[in-house]
Amino acid sequence: MIRELVFIVSGYLMGGILFARLAAALLRRPNVVEGSEDGNPGTANAFQYGGALCGVITLLGDLNKGFWPLYFYQKSGGNFDARPLLSALVLMAPVWGHAFPAQFHFQGGKGVACSTAVVLLIHPLCGLPSILLCVLVIAVTKYISLG
Repeated sequence: MIRELVFIVSGYLMGGILFARLAAALLRRPNVVEGSEDGNPGTANAFQYGGALCGVITLLGDLNKGFWPLYFYQKSGGNFDARPLLSALVLMAPVWGHAFPAQFHFQGGKGVACSTAVVLLIHPLCGLPSILLCVLVIAVTKYISLG
């Protein structure tokens, strides 16, 4: 139980790193949160308001913060099947941290990329086709929110 609590807290804290804000600041781009219509610190706004490099950094950062806490949980002996309720909290913690980061007054992103990493880790055969479909829809429609 201690292991799960450690990974819930660390996953939440990692989730609270908003890479759209960080990438925009590092690249000296305008604040993608303040510049966007919806005020969302996510990958779509990073691409739209910060440029391609800002978007790629944000996407990779958001995917990684969803993946690594869960990966290390498994490698430390954590078993998603042994304690299903606590494991569900471990899985949700990075997404909650992204959506409701305490350091930004609980105003975060939607958690799409972070959630994608979680799905890829626990069930790659479901995650990969979903990503391919999303990329196809965005490529055809040129409308990121539809993906």
